[in-house]
Amino acid sequence: MKIVIDTLGSDDKLNEILDGVIDALNMVNNYDFVLVGDSNYITNYLDKKVDLNRIELINANTEVDDSTNPMGMLRDLDDTALVKSLKRLKESDAIGLITSSNTGCVFVGSIMHIGLVNKKLMTPVLCCLIKSDKYKDICLADCGANINSTSENLLTYAKLANAFVMSYFNVDRPKIGLLSNGSSDKKGDNVIKGANKLLRESNLNFVGNIEANNIFNSDIDVLVTDGMLGNVVLKNSEGVAKTIMKLINNEEANKIITKYYDYSNLGCSFFLGTNKMIAKNHGTLSRSTITSTVSRLITIYENDFISKIKDI
Repeated sequence: MKIVIDTLGSDDKLNEILDGVIDALNMVNNYDFVLVGDSNYITNYLDKKVDLNRIELINANTEVDDSTNPMGMLRDLDDTALVKSLKRLKESDAIGLITSSNTGCVFVGSIMHIGLVNKKLMTPVLCCLIKSDKYKDICLADCGANINSTSENLLTYAKLANAFVMSYFNVDRPKIGLLSNGSSDKKGDNVIKGANKLLRESNLNFVGNIEANNIFNSDIDVLVTDGMLGNVVLKNSEGVAKTIMKLINNEEANKIITKYYDYSNLGCSFFLGTNKMIAKNHGTLSRSTITSTVSRLITIYENDFISKIKDI
C-alpha cells in the first residue's frame, strides 16, 4: 500500500519533507510512497539515501499556495501538485494523502476528487489534536476549514470526531465538549444553543459547554466548534505557549512547551468524512512532522476508520 505526499505548497520546506520521507521509509516496511513534485530534484536528493524502488514519482511544478482561489479547483488547477496528488489518491493502492497546500483548496478538492463517505454529510471537518495540561490529547473539530457552521454541522463534526477518537485512541465513549462563552446550556448564540440541544438528544457522550479558559484543564476527548473559532483556539494556544517561553526563559521548560504546543510538532490536521484519509500539514513543518503524520495516518487506516463513519 502507498501513501501520497504533495511535496509542494510547504513554505519552501521541500528538503524537510524529503528528510521526513527518508525517516518514514526506515520506520515502516509495508508502506511505500508516492511523491508529487519536481521529480528531478526529488530523485537527486534521495539518490543513495533510500531504496528508490519504494518511491513512485509524479512530476508537478505548480503548487497551490495561500493566494490560490479554491474555486480554481473547478477549472484550471489540473496541473498542480495538489490535484495530481488527489487523483493518485483515488487509486486503490493509496491509503491517504499528506499535503501542506492551501486549506481551502484541499477542502474543495477533497470533495470533488475523493468524495464524502455518505450523502448525509454536507462537508468534511478538519480536526487536529491539542494537549491538555495532563498531556491528554483533545480532538479539536473544526480547526479551520468550515466557517459559518450550523447547529446541524456542529453535530456532524462531533460524530466524526467521536469516531476518530474511538479509532485512533481506542476510547469507548469519548467525552464531547462544545465551545461556548459559558458552561450553562443557555449560553452561546442560536447556533451554539441549537447544537447543545442536538448533542443532548444524541447518543454521544456529551458533557456540556466548555469555556475557552477551561479547554486545557478539562477532561474532554473532543472539542466541537466552528472552524473560525477553532482556528483561533489553535493559533492562540501556540502564541501563548511562545509568550510563556520568552517570559520564563527556562531551557527545560521550553523544550516541554515546544514538544507539546508548537504547531509544527503536533503532526497534522485530518479531514474527516472523505472516502480516503487526507492529512493537512502546516506550512512550517519539520522532518519530524512528516514521520508523525505518516504514523498517525497508518494507525487510522489500520483501525478501519473510514468504514466506521459510513453510516454517520
